[in-house]
Amino acid sequence: MVCLLLLLCVLPYVSCKLPQSTIHIWESIAEGHDLICADKFGIDKNLAKYHFRNLYLPDNRAFHCFLNCLYDRVGFIDENGEFKYDVVVEKAHFLSDELAKRCIAESHQQLDFCDRTYVGGLCAVSDLAGVDRSKLNVRN
Repeated sequence: MVCLLLLLCVLPYVSCKLPQSTIHIWESIAEGHDLICADKFGIDKNLAKYHFRNLYLPDNRAFHCFLNCLYDRVGFIDENGEFKYDVVVEKAHFLSDELAKRCIAESHQQLDFCDRTYVGGLCAVSDLAGVDRSKLNVRN
């Protein structure tokens, strides 16, 4: 009985993690670009480097624009702020086709480019981690 209770207490935290392989792929894609964009938008370098790993995507203008800069630099978006589906699924091959399409479609509801990339990223990360978005997008 005690083991079952302990498992129920720990299970939510175990399921809210990204696989190490996924983290490694993302950090390889973002390497170098994350720090350039952090400087550009005044984002803490640790936040910029580890937001994906730590499942922390603050809901503020600077972070939204940081993600826009990052996604632009890695080739995920074009000059019109549109996600390039083929590039996204090729580079971030941990995303399923269905998830990529759903998050891109959801992001297109946003007219502002910074907000668009934030919504797309939040959608993907929350689904990959199996966690509710409200736990990721901390307003600060």
